[in-house]
Amino acid sequence: MTPRPKITIYTDGSYRGKLRSGGYAALILDRYGNYMLVGDGMMNTTISRMELSAAIVGLSYLQDGCDVQIVSDSQYVVNIVNKWLKGWQATNFMKANGEEVSNQDLLQQLAWHIDRMHRVKAAHVASHTGYTDEQSLGNDVCDHFAVQNAIRAYEQSYI
Repeated sequence: MTPRPKITIYTDGSYRGKLRSGGYAALILDRYGNYMLVGDGMMNTTISRMELSAAIVGLSYLQDGCDVQIVSDSQYVVNIVNKWLKGWQATNFMKANGEEVSNQDLLQQLAWHIDRMHRVKAAHVASHTGYTDEQSLGNDVCDHFAVQNAIRAYEQSYI
C-alpha cells in the first residue's frame, strides 16, 4: 500500500490598511523537502479573508487524500480548521446567536478542500520571531511574500 502524502502548509495573510490592499501566501512542503510558494493579492479586502485565502490556495494544489498540517499565525484560521468549521456547516453557517458567519464564500471553499483530504489539522505558530525555528521560518517566508502581494495588488490597481 502506498503511504498517504504528508504535507505541511505554512500560511500567512497581510492587510495594508492605508493602501486598502491585501495579500496572502502559502508555502507547501512535502516529506521529501519539495516545496512550492503560492499566493496573490487583491484590493478592498480584510485580514481575515487573506488568512483564509492562504489556507485555501495551499490546499488547492494538493491531490485528494493527503494528511495535511496547516501552520498559521492566525488563531482565526487554526480555530476554524480545528474547531468551528464542521459545526458551522451543520448549522448552514449560522452562529449560536442566530447571526450569519462572516466569509461564508471562503469557508465553503475551505470545507470543500478539507473534505478532499484524509486528515487536516492546524497548528498555531508565533509570528515575526526572526527565524528562530522551522515553524517560524515558514511563517516568516509567507509573511514576506504576502506583504509583497498586497503591495503589488495596490500598484496594479492604478495601472
